[in-house]
Amino acid sequence: MIKKVLLALALSLFATNAFAVCAKIPLNVLDSVGGTAALSSATAADGNCKTYIDADTASQIHADLIAPVVAGTARIGYVSDDPCNSKIKLNAPFSTSSGGPVSLIALSGSTVIYVCSISAITDTAIKLSFIDGTGGSCAAAQHAIWGSTTAASGMSLTANGGFTQGSGNGSVGVTTAASALCLLQSGTSLVAGNITYVQQ
Repeated sequence: MIKKVLLALALSLFATNAFAVCAKIPLNVLDSVGGTAALSSATAADGNCKTYIDADTASQIHADLIAPVVAGTARIGYVSDDPCNSKIKLNAPFSTSSGGPVSLIALSGSTVIYVCSISAITDTAIKLSFIDGTGGSCAAAQHAIWGSTTAASGMSLTANGGFTQGSGNGSVGVTTAASALCLLQSGTSLVAGNITYVQQ
């Protein structure tokens, strides 16, 4: 009986050691540049089978993980290139009864004015335009943004009528480079309002 117990114990120890031994068969896998990386297995000090990777392959994997994104058309986190969507907006309230043109946002170097939102209310019936141009009050190189560069051909508003565009999330009007944004009206109505914009 004792011999049978000892024999069973010996067989169990042999089986345990046999199952703990790893077959050291190398395994080749493709790396990021089309080459092969060697993985191997071995029995660790704790008796468990573990997989190992050589130092060169480990360095290559690390380099792949931290490599910069390759330049191209796809951008991570891309939303919009519109400055009104991605930049801090400035605020320009205005109130004038001049026929104009009246400068609402002054030119600054060769920058462009991106209008993100605009509102205007007039106290009498009037024709109203917003233009860009050079000089202190858009005196030259005029372009219509809303309406016309001719006062009599602007947007027709009734008394206490208004004009509004944009929510601030995107451009609704853009000036040419190196231009100011101005108000032009066909009379001398009191026109008041507000503009949010990005100038860059």
